[in-house]
Amino acid sequence: MADAAEYDAVADAYDRLLPGVDAEHERDLAMLEAFADAAAETGGTVVDVGCGTGRVARWLGARGLSVVGVDPSAAMLAIASAAQPDAAFEVGTATAIPAPTASAAGVLAWYSLIHVPPTELDAAAAELARVVHPGGVVLVAAQSGEGMRTIAGAYGTDATLTAWAYDAATLAAALEAEGLVVEATLEREPEGRERMPQAAVLARRPLR
Repeated sequence: MADAAEYDAVADAYDRLLPGVDAEHERDLAMLEAFADAAAETGGTVVDVGCGTGRVARWLGARGLSVVGVDPSAAMLAIASAAQPDAAFEVGTATAIPAPTASAAGVLAWYSLIHVPPTELDAAAAELARVVHPGGVVLVAAQSGEGMRTIAGAYGTDATLTAWAYDAATLAAALEAEGLVVEATLEREPEGRERMPQAAVLARRPLR
């Protein structure tokens, strides 16, 4: 995932620009709602991988879910923890999640896999699948496409971030290779200030 120092540098600006999920596209929000509902049905903790300053973690908590947020940036986690003291926040990445095997009702990687290079995507999918318990769900989202891009002046700061695009088919294939069953996919064209199409995949760990 992105270097922790890069996101430490943009933490305050990120929190100001993206305080919650109010600006989320309605189709994206529908995927989040499906994930939250499914996780609530099976019971247990939801792990938000790449949680940043906790904008989605707070939304999940407001729906009554127990949340563990994971991020490589200590500055991001400090903001998240201050805003949601009843949740747990820990340093980690998509390829090294600090959670026991089969411990979560849901594992979310909401636009965090964009900081995982293609050479590590399979390892990240394996780690997401490792953490979710049988019957639990995994939801991933990314800008749709192929290749790497450089984001200069990220979030109005002097920081430069690197990101990779993944379409829904690529994300689904990575999750299916780890034994998860895809239940829903989303591919949509960019709207508003978005510059790229968007993709999301919801998958479930079979009970057997």
